[in-house]
Amino acid sequence: MKGRIRVKKTKFCLSLLLLLAISGLMIMNPQEVYAKTISPSFTGIVKSDGKYYYYQKGKLIKNKIITVKEKNDAKYLKYVYDLSAEDGQVLRKTTYKTNGDIVYKWYDAEKLANERAKNIMGTLSKQYKNTYKKNPNKIQKLQLAWAYSTKYAKTIKKKSNGLLNGFQYQFNEPSRKDKEWRAQYAVYMYEQGNGRCYSFACSFGYLARASGYQNARIYVGETQRSNGSGYTPHAWVTIEMKNVHYYFDPQQKNKHPNKNFYMMKNGVGGIGYYRGEY
Repeated sequence: MKGRIRVKKTKFCLSLLLLLAISGLMIMNPQEVYAKTISPSFTGIVKSDGKYYYYQKGKLIKNKIITVKEKNDAKYLKYVYDLSAEDGQVLRKTTYKTNGDIVYKWYDAEKLANERAKNIMGTLSKQYKNTYKKNPNKIQKLQLAWAYSTKYAKTIKKKSNGLLNGFQYQFNEPSRKDKEWRAQYAVYMYEQGNGRCYSFACSFGYLARASGYQNARIYVGETQRSNGSGYTPHAWVTIEMKNVHYYFDPQQKNKHPNKNFYMMKNGVGGIGYYRGEY
């Protein structure tokens, strides 16, 4: 009889410890747990078999970006778990150093940028269908991508459908040293909503490809200064249609909403793009 009581007490203690451990996940880093141990009231990140998942009130949530912060060796580490992928892999880790420098490391940035662009275009196309009672065609999708990626917002917010309310120009982009920097910039723009001409071009470029224009190219080169005093570094997108190269400048459209920077021919209207590299 005493043996049975000890067994029951042991099971009770183990259950209590497990419950406390799971509850602690709400304020601690992800720990190794199993889905069957998730309580109906639990909200937070769990790690199972080396993969990360996010639960909200006991239910598994997908398409969610989670941030966990920790302090270690005078550096602030910010781990961003992109849980939109089925395999639950960590797709990005961002390190914030004490001197303010930001170092980005991406995992398969090209795949992530294409997934993000595809999801965004899916949402925009759905909105179009709800309004006009029909699916948008290829050129209409491109117009939706342009309208979305060039809209200005003074305060960046994410709406309930996952889209941002707009974008703005800021000097806080990742480094362009990585070979997949265009993909990095696109995802950065989709998440943060701000950047320079490079981020604007990459953001629209991947959306254009998701719209059906796989030949959309993101160029880096020079353009004429607005005051006419020489040239300045810049980034833009080109798409070839029926043997004609059209130029798209989303950052300038964001800055000058009343001017046309959509489907331009190079040099027309006094706007020129030079020495571009894809």
